[in-house]
Amino acid sequence: MRFAMYGLMSAVMMSLVACGGATVVNAPAPTVEEAPTDPLGDFRGDRVKLNEWFELRANPKGLEEAGIIVTLVGVQWTEIEGRNGKTRREGTATVLVEKGDESSRVFLGQDERRKRFGHWLEIRNVGETYEEKKGLWFSFVEIVVRSGE
Repeated sequence: MRFAMYGLMSAVMMSLVACGGATVVNAPAPTVEEAPTDPLGDFRGDRVKLNEWFELRANPKGLEEAGIIVTLVGVQWTEIEGRNGKTRREGTATVLVEKGDESSRVFLGQDERRKRFGHWLEIRNVGETYEEKKGLWFSFVEIVVRSGE
């Protein structure tokens, strides 16, 4: 009986091994499409288009096509008295331009332009507005960023 049991066990084991043996199939690895990288990184502010005028205030703006972020740091006001006795105010804006880990400050007056990171920054108006709720004056510039060609 003992030998019969071993015989039965070996027959069962042989059938399990013979029927249960799986063949290895080399399936190609699934293709993973890389998500396009954002040229502005983790910037979550407003985005504007290259070659279009926009108003820049305290909040930075990102230009996706150029991969740069521009921020109005401040405006320096100068009063000029003319020969006729009238006083004229002119503003010079300080704009911070960032591209990746690099940054550069640009000083621009009205109708001036400077080149940074291969792009032209041009200002057509420097001004300020008064907010009654806060009782403060806030500076702004109308600016455009153009491709460097």
